[in-house]
Amino acid sequence: MYRISPPRRGLTVVPALGSGARLSLQSLVQEPRRAFGDVAVVLDVRPQFIKLASVIKVLGERARVVQACQHRDQGSAGQFLRKLGLGEPDVTLDGVHGADRAQRIGRGIIALTEHLEAHPAQVIVVQGDTDSTRIGAQVGSRLGVPVIHVDAGLSSQASVKSTGLDRLRVAPLVDLHCAATPGAVANLLAEGVAPRRVRLTGNALADVTTSASALQYRRWSEIAGAGVRVGGYVLAPILRPETTNSPVFLQRILHALGTSPIPVLMMVRPRTLTAIGRLDPPTGAVRLRAAVCHSDYLELARRCALVVSDSSEVQEEAAVLGKPVLVISEASEHPEFIAAGFARLATREVDLVGELAECLKRRAFPALEGARSTDEFGRAASLIADAARALAAGEEPAGDLMTDRLLAGSGSLGGVR
Repeated sequence: MYRISPPRRGLTVVPALGSGARLSLQSLVQEPRRAFGDVAVVLDVRPQFIKLASVIKVLGERARVVQACQHRDQGSAGQFLRKLGLGEPDVTLDGVHGADRAQRIGRGIIALTEHLEAHPAQVIVVQGDTDSTRIGAQVGSRLGVPVIHVDAGLSSQASVKSTGLDRLRVAPLVDLHCAATPGAVANLLAEGVAPRRVRLTGNALADVTTSASALQYRRWSEIAGAGVRVGGYVLAPILRPETTNSPVFLQRILHALGTSPIPVLMMVRPRTLTAIGRLDPPTGAVRLRAAVCHSDYLELARRCALVVSDSSEVQEEAAVLGKPVLVISEASEHPEFIAAGFARLATREVDLVGELAECLKRRAFPALEGARSTDEFGRAASLIADAARALAAGEEPAGDLMTDRLLAGSGSLGGVR
């Protein structure tokens, strides 16, 4: 049900299992025991690899990277970990990819339970609102292992109807909610989470985006393509299933991007490319580009005039890089970006052509101060790692001055979990 990778840091090698093979608990006992880290970081989709890379790096030998394999396109994520010197994931949960969601989560719970019963961890770290969030939190609750949720409380009114529901479902199972923004803290308190279980850590993506600026990237002509000049193009990663699965909305996005007076580099994954193939082909300024490694992507983001995206992570990276964003979504997970004038929200009802034209005319968006308030110390990963070490030692994670100030002004709370 799971495969153990060769050790990332010169530890004892456990032979990898063949695809689809089942590993019994008896065979595990007979195998040489590998010295796994005691903090299991459970993740599956590419943004989680990127966002949690800084946490894994700070944890060092204590991190155990467990990959759930929700999607096939994990190569670029693994490549990013290797570029940061973090190696391959330690454990891969087999049989998770390719099934429907209920089967993926069920199989993932079984596989992770088997692994942790044979190789116990002291803490489980999950992030966001994906299959691995559910898998890690439910297994931790069942086995009595403390769970830390990174980016807790970060769901918009739109996303809470779909993936955001996962955050609400795992909240009672989580021991420590690490919130990226004051708004996320407010969401958690409003939902009845006990203040002692909330920490305002800031955004770990800010840490990794800053450190990734030192990574080597390809020559500009190879990344951007012919005729694309620095500061003279729009970068458009359109990634979410709720966008690409709507032919009408996706066609409207393609039409709007095609009206841009400057080139539009539309970053697409295989699923999006398949969906576009069923529509009228892109015209005008649109240039379809396959997903690139993260260091190349950050270089494209750093040099563009405008970012257009439906992705929460893309908005966060743009904030760190100081780039304006046109958010194509029913709501944004980061209302502070909108309020600060750094980003504009374009819902399905608005004129996308007009919004894009307005954004290109207003290239100097108002400075985004509020969105950086929790990242200014660049220590989100350290705060999360410190909390994991404390829980592993059976101690209460230390409070934080920013969290204490925020909680002191939160007023009376409703029910507390």
